[in-house]
Amino acid sequence: MVFTLRSLRLCFIPFLLSGNIFIWNCSENPVDTSETGTNPSVSSVTVPAVILNLSSESYVISAKVSDPQGGSDLAQVSYEVFKSGESAGLISGNLADTGEDGDLLPGDDVYSALLPGDFAQNAIGQFRLVVTVVDNAGNNSTSEATFEVKSGAEGSAPVISSTNIPSTLPVDSTFIFVVNAQVASPGGPARIALVTLQFFPPTFAIPAFVDTLVDNGAAPDNAAGDGVFSTVLSSDVFTEFSDYFVKIVAEDVAGNVSAPALNRIRGRKQFGKAPEVSRVVLPRMVNGVETGEVLVTADVTDPEGLSDIDTVRFTVRLPGNQDAGFDPQLMFDDGSNGDVTANDGTFSRILPVPRSGSDLLDYQLSFQAKDINGLTSVPVTSRLVVAFDNKPFISNLVAQSRVVINPNRDTLIPLTLDVRDPQGLADIVLVQFASVLPNGDDAQNSPIRMFDDGDLENGDEVAGDGIFTRVVKLPPTGVQLGDFTWTFEARDASGQISNQIVHILTVAR
Repeated sequence: MVFTLRSLRLCFIPFLLSGNIFIWNCSENPVDTSETGTNPSVSSVTVPAVILNLSSESYVISAKVSDPQGGSDLAQVSYEVFKSGESAGLISGNLADTGEDGDLLPGDDVYSALLPGDFAQNAIGQFRLVVTVVDNAGNNSTSEATFEVKSGAEGSAPVISSTNIPSTLPVDSTFIFVVNAQVASPGGPARIALVTLQFFPPTFAIPAFVDTLVDNGAAPDNAAGDGVFSTVLSSDVFTEFSDYFVKIVAEDVAGNVSAPALNRIRGRKQFGKAPEVSRVVLPRMVNGVETGEVLVTADVTDPEGLSDIDTVRFTVRLPGNQDAGFDPQLMFDDGSNGDVTANDGTFSRILPVPRSGSDLLDYQLSFQAKDINGLTSVPVTSRLVVAFDNKPFISNLVAQSRVVINPNRDTLIPLTLDVRDPQGLADIVLVQFASVLPNGDDAQNSPIRMFDDGDLENGDEVAGDGIFTRVVKLPPTGVQLGDFTWTFEARDASGQISNQIVHILTVAR
């Protein structure tokens, strides 16, 4: 805005310099410091409304000057630029009516000069251009115009600083939603010529449609000229449970184009069903000294298809839920990280294991899948035993601690034992337990062998799963009462013996 003491007028004068069009501020009615009729006057001070402080351009400034005694009576027409609120000038110089240095026509009483765009030295804000005319007698008058200095330079592309777009949308419902983009230009919002949105369906390289965002204050835009450009989209364009992409680009009046702002919108089901982890595969036991890492896989299904699955991961803990030193492990179905075939529903991860240690590590793994709606599967647990030698390892004995003899028929005592070996189950040649009677003698049939053969007579349901079983039969009569001591162990092909588990069984009538 331009002001004087006695009147106010806003002028818009387009002017072309170095291929750029400028809009000018101007003022009329000078502040006259001497008697009217004898002194020179200055009016219509013009300066671009916005100057960019990193500009390599020079900006034309001008003023209309007159003198009752004629142009030959003028001694000097000068200018000085001040930052609003400050008294020290930043730059000063003379204006001329010679048809040079930005002056259009010589002798037309319009005096001009070129103001370098970088005069502000990185300062921004409101500034004043003060023009002073002095005649040969020392009489003078002044007039001024205000303008704004902003950061940037001609040719600087607009910048999309932020966008407001939902990250997920329900595919099975219909509604409209607003998309916003905050766009900045060195020359201000008025220099933004166009902001466009391109909508890309899943796996499509060509946009399904192009839309224009506006900053005109009309719905859905909240306020005109604030640099926030808006449009409305409908959820009807989302038809799959997959990823859609929205690309927004801004262009200014000079044709400079911003870097694109790319946003992903994931189509989801509003009321979906959770995925399921159906099968986990990993070694039951490894020798960390020899291995160093293991491949872990999990088969995952989803009622809405694989595209509905967001993440599959597992945690690694020690018994008692103790920290095992692992972050949650993300699994992949993209052909990487040990995954053989991408997008087949088998998610994989290569898990590093310690190569040295003094104690055997019994890792507890818990697997879970999450879909794009946030629904999670029921956790599936598994175990990985890491040893630092090749001895077998037994654990998880399931056995009764007390039985009462049935006087009419055999009393059946089922036993199960988890057996593992770093070389695999094929390396196990014997799993057994020694039985010591309450009187301290060895039982007649001790040691008693256990089986992993799938024979239900032995109590085994699945052959080769590492769960060894045996059903002990106690007859109605002739059985000592008291505490039986059972000591379990396994042996491998090289004769190495596993750890032992001691169990006490109390027999009563």
